[in-house]
Amino acid sequence: MPSAWGHTRLLETDWRFITQESHCFSCGSVNMREAIGELPEDLQEVIILRYFGDLTVKDTAQELNIPQGTVATRTRKALEMLKEKLIFWEGGAEHESV
Repeated sequence: MPSAWGHTRLLETDWRFITQESHCFSCGSVNMREAIGELPEDLQEVIILRYFGDLTVKDTAQELNIPQGTVATRTRKALEMLKEKLIFWEGGAEHESV
C-alpha cells in the first residue's frame, strides 16, 4: 500500500519539515538538523514524522509499518540521545537541566 507521504524512505525528502521556522529547529547555537542527522536512521524517521510531520504515535506506526510500542521506544531513545548530544554541544553538565 502506498504511503500517504508518497515515499519509501522518508529521510531523503522529509528534511523539508525542519525549517528555520520550525518551533524546535534551534536550541541556542546548536543546529537541530545536524543533531538529528547523527541519529541512527530508524530513530531519525520517528523524530521527523512525530515532531516535524506532526504525526501521532498511531499514524507514525502505520507510516513505518511498525508497532506503536516500537514508535514509542524509538521516540524515547532518540530524545535521550538528542538530549545527551545537546548537553555535550552546549557545554556539558551546567546545561543538564535542558
